Amino acid sequence: MNKTHLDRLVKGNTEFAFDVLSRLSDQKPESNLFVSPYSISVALAMTYAGSKRNTREQMADTLHFTLDQRTLHPTFKEIRQEMSRNPDPEISNEKNEKTPFQLTEANTLWGQDGYPWSQSFLQTLEANYGAGLQTLDFEQDASGARRRINQWVSEQTRDKIPELINSN
Repeated sequence: MNKTHLDRLVKGNTEFAFDVLSRLSDQKPESNLFVSPYSISVALAMTYAGSKRNTREQMADTLHFTLDQRTLHPTFKEIRQEMSRNPDPEISNEKNEKTPFQLTEANTLWGQDGYPWSQSFLQTLEANYGAGLQTLDFEQDASGARRRINQWVSEQTRDKIPELINSN
């Protein structure tokens, strides 16, 4: 594990997390907020892997990515592997009682049927994020695609997120 790469990615993810939390809390300052900036960063890192030119530069700036593509994605993989190595699968609650927890990460790419996906892009996602490609017909059946994605998310989160994408 390259500590310098890891430190740079963690620093960028932390800056991005503060950006996200600041923006979201500004929108609804009186409401509670439950969001995972890390999950957002991973999802956008996956799309960043397929970006080019201006889009790539803008995404890197917004996400605070300072590592090049060849380094960034394997470093995300190292973080994912480290987080899955949980030596103590219990955490303490407010009463200092040990309670078990389980971290589950589910990544996939949802793409349009018939789109000519780059094999190197798909290999990057599989190798570094454990993500495959699932194709749907967004153009002809957007509501069916929404239902399928929501079903997958619900299954992966054990019904904790039953509707990621609402009908609006």
